[in-house]
Amino acid sequence: MKKVLIITPDIEGPVRNGGIGTAFTALATTLATKGLEVDILYTSGNYSESSESFSDWSQLYSSFGVNLLKLDLNLEISIDAPYFRKKSYALFNWLLENQVYDTVIACEWQADLYYSLISKKNGTQFENIKFIVNTHGSTLWADEGNYKLPEDQNHLELYFMEKSVVEMADEVVSPSQYLLNWMEKKRLAPP
Repeated sequence: MKKVLIITPDIEGPVRNGGIGTAFTALATTLATKGLEVDILYTSGNYSESSESFSDWSQLYSSFGVNLLKLDLNLEISIDAPYFRKKSYALFNWLLENQVYDTVIACEWQADLYYSLISKKNGTQFENIKFIVNTHGSTLWADEGNYKLPEDQNHLELYFMEKSVVEMADEVVSPSQYLLNWMEKKRLAPP
């Protein structure tokens, strides 16, 4: 049986009205009905917009055949870095300990896969995992659409990391041809 991991900072339940969460919830439940073993790794720690506990949401997802997990963002080592880099490094360590997946699917937003994809690209880890980036809109895309300039150097670094995640992915898919065209125009993805 194929084992799929969906990594996301946004999922229905803990987060309300998120486009990424809606898409990944539908993807997870659909894959589960097709007989695949599906885990979702929620990467936003204890963040929740809901009064229900994470355990309540986990039980609900299990009724659909999906295992909902939460990434522990407490690192054993101290890293002086922005949140998104710490989170990507915590995810890298989590994947090192959980190399049981055939396929890993994540979005480009927040660059959760950055360090994991670097490791695969340089040949040190994850050679047997297929990484798929399902684009939903990067921080640069959102900032441009809102006529917003980068707030600081961390914002510029996040733009770069999100771009790199798309470039290093084994496969890139998108719910929108418009978004793929925008990325090609901005040279944020290979043509």
